[in-house]
Amino acid sequence: MLIKLLGSEDRIPYNLLLIDDETVETIDRYLSKSQVYVISYGTIENAGICFLCEVDSQTAEVKFFAIHHSLQNQGIEKTFIHEIKKIAAVKYKVLTVGVADHGYRQMSFYKENGFTPRAVRKDFYIINYPEVIYENDVQLRDMIILGYDLKKNRQIT
Repeated sequence: MLIKLLGSEDRIPYNLLLIDDETVETIDRYLSKSQVYVISYGTIENAGICFLCEVDSQTAEVKFFAIHHSLQNQGIEKTFIHEIKKIAAVKYKVLTVGVADHGYRQMSFYKENGFTPRAVRKDFYIINYPEVIYENDVQLRDMIILGYDLKKNRQIT
């Protein structure tokens, strides 16, 4: 596995990003504000992608995190998030991620990787998306913010 920081001249693999988000417009909103990392696995150059966005001088947020469908549930997600934590720890104290209120699989993944709930962004999916979004047959409303303490390498309580 190889993790690479994409430069401004590199092509953005939107096909991976659209696994995690519904619109190119939303993705583009964060593109210029983020460091974009891709992971290669075997012969697949863009097996996964992550946007790392600075919130403030002590906090970074994972804005998008996606692994190619054919490679999911093989441990690549865990390796990738572990590496993203190490990258973020060089500059930041806290790493956060927002998960949909009914994103049970995503919530479970981040909790298994040491993230703990910190806050709720009420009506996030109602305010920020023009179309109604459903997950697990339920309309998304709120975003749950999870955090990980990078300096202590432990969960935030």
